[in-house]
Amino acid sequence: MANNAPGKHHREGISLIELAEMFPCETSAEDWFEDVRWPTPEDRLCPKCGSRNTAPKANRKPLGRL
Repeated sequence: MANNAPGKHHREGISLIELAEMFPCETSAEDWFEDVRWPTPEDRLCPKCGSRNTAPKANRKPLGRL
């Protein structure tokens, strides 16, 4: 089976170290993802049902250590 994908030197993105510097903790990563997905409070809606009556879950269990 031939591999036609480009090698690592063609890939664009950030390194693992840069990623760790951008998101030193889980909360900062969650905040960034929420800001990207819902730039304004009016944009926030449930992806399952489309309801705009949403709010962050205050008592959400932490994901734990990876």
